[in-house]
Amino acid sequence: MSKNKPIKISLPIFIFTAIALCLVTFMTTYVLVTDRADPPPQDTNDVQYNEDLQKVIDKLAVIDGKYRESYIGKLDYDKILDYVIYGYAAGTGDRYSAYMNEETYSSYTEAAVGNMVGIGIHVIYDTVNGYIEIVNIIENSPASESELQIGDLIYLVEDKSVTEVGYDVAVDLMLGEEGTNANFSVYRKNSDGETESIPFSITRKKIITQDVFSHVYEGDKTIGIIRIDGFNGKAAEQFLSAVESFTKDGVDKLIVDVRNNPGGDLNVICNVLDFLLPSGPIIRVMNRDGTEEGAIYSGEEYFEIPIAVLTNGNTASAAELFSAALKDYADKGLLKNVTLVGTTTFGKGSMQSILNLGDGTGLKLSTAMYAPPFSDNYDGVGITPDVVVELDESLSGVSIYKIKDEDDNQLMAAVKALTE
Repeated sequence: MSKNKPIKISLPIFIFTAIALCLVTFMTTYVLVTDRADPPPQDTNDVQYNEDLQKVIDKLAVIDGKYRESYIGKLDYDKILDYVIYGYAAGTGDRYSAYMNEETYSSYTEAAVGNMVGIGIHVIYDTVNGYIEIVNIIENSPASESELQIGDLIYLVEDKSVTEVGYDVAVDLMLGEEGTNANFSVYRKNSDGETESIPFSITRKKIITQDVFSHVYEGDKTIGIIRIDGFNGKAAEQFLSAVESFTKDGVDKLIVDVRNNPGGDLNVICNVLDFLLPSGPIIRVMNRDGTEEGAIYSGEEYFEIPIAVLTNGNTASAAELFSAALKDYADKGLLKNVTLVGTTTFGKGSMQSILNLGDGTGLKLSTAMYAPPFSDNYDGVGITPDVVVELDESLSGVSIYKIKDEDDNQLMAAVKALTE
């Protein structure tokens, strides 16, 4: 095991990122964030663009006229504006695009500095039904004290159907101030295989963010286990601190568990990988036409240690990059003893920008694709581990974080990969 000074990196990256929110995440989104005081100007010479936009404006004007003539209620134009923009983002067909009203955008910015209020779940878009799927429940959160389970599908929020109002609008409805309740219902399959509906009302609270958890494996004290819930906030510092503590305790092998990790901040993931990778690319950014726009590189100093990475179908975005980057360097022979264990990852290789619209609102949209250091983009495909191991059926529906090490068959396969 060689140990060098950690992270000596100067990355021309970004201001903040949308992370796996403790209240709810918008998607398994690996976010490249550009903070702008004003929205990007449109090209007034783009005739086709203006003609298309004018069609939208004309149609809205007709609809507005009908409402003002015949509608018995009152029109709230602030609310209407929000929903028009929600619809615009949804209409683009980019499932990762989203308009963020003031409350949502404020939650993003607060979460970026670690000040989060919520119920304590990570979620992804349920591509089968269009619901909100819970992929992680944060320890010591209101959700962890409830009967919520990983795999639950949120289909109703504040008496509104998720499929009718749309994923992002439904997620917005989950947001709120500390002390207020999030009211929603989930679908869950019972022991008989039948789907049942379960209502929840959980009080939102301020949550202390901790993304990295570590302990020494009792069965072999030379193995340290690090679980990363998300590459957010201070996750890089927490990761390095865990490794430093392990080395003092004689640990010389690592299991890094990124199961159910929905992604996070580009800056954070690059700092973690810079610590583990020799000099070379960390991530390659691709344009819409498939050409490479640029890359971010690691420094010469790095910490080399045998690593087994645990993945599953909810390992997404930045967590996939973490797995793919280590695998790429191992496949090139530039790193020794790196093994991916578990099941194929989610498959998200697009990059989102979050734009400050200058009025307290924001816009998230896909702006580029990215690729690992040497291999191809895995969007829609995922990353297949070196050792494919399904989680034991008896553990289905049980939070990974509540399973004892010796009962976790995927973890035991990772131990075997490191020791044999």
